[in-house]
Amino acid sequence: MKRAEFDHVLRAAAHALGQHDFLVIGTAALLGSYPEGRLPERAPRSREADLAPFDDPDGDKSMLLEGSLGLGSQFERTFTYYADGADFRSAVAPYGWRNRLVKYRSPASEPATGWCLELTI
Repeated sequence: MKRAEFDHVLRAAAHALGQHDFLVIGTAALLGSYPEGRLPERAPRSREADLAPFDDPDGDKSMLLEGSLGLGSQFERTFTYYADGADFRSAVAPYGWRNRLVKYRSPASEPATGWCLELTI
């Protein structure tokens, strides 16, 4: 996924759910953790952005996201990339993960903000 595609998925997710903040899980989090043009060439790439809507205790929003922007959706058939709806019940993160979130927002992703887990090596 390229940064412009990441921006598009975030923006579409915000419009689909009427929500602005998403935890970005998986390889798409690299896009938000690195400045433009600084992502290592060897970094893994995928066609999806795993997004967990904040304030989704029952996982209903993540299922709606999956249905509207997920694999096999009209969105994916049109653009060839998609969003995987994730939720906080299925995501496993290391201790202190909330303190390691990197805020990602660009003019192209508005009104959405992606909260990406900082990469540490």
